[in-house]
Amino acid sequence: MTRKKLVLKELIDARCGKQYRYNANEMIPVGWVPSWIIISPGVGGCSGLRRLRELRASGVKIQHRFFYRSIPGGGLQKTDTTIYNMMTDPAIIDMEKCEVMPKLFLNGIQMEIML
Repeated sequence: MTRKKLVLKELIDARCGKQYRYNANEMIPVGWVPSWIIISPGVGGCSGLRRLRELRASGVKIQHRFFYRSIPGGGLQKTDTTIYNMMTDPAIIDMEKCEVMPKLFLNGIQMEIML
């Protein structure tokens, strides 16, 4: 499996309920993948963020934001961790090509997907 496919798989797994731990007490929100997973040697490697950009260029919608952790006494604190969320429905992604399918067949009828 290519690194680009592994990055896409992590995004899909997170969307389907896989969750990551930030520290001993906190979890990354369901549906979001932290940057350290994207750039880990077992997923995207040192070019993991470039692979995210390639997925975006191929039509996969991915949003990102900083992770805010809870602080004692209430409130939130911004961290240096960026988290990513795939907004594209996995059903319309061609996993072999790592891109959004331009055409979809539904009950034998070809339908165009508007991007």
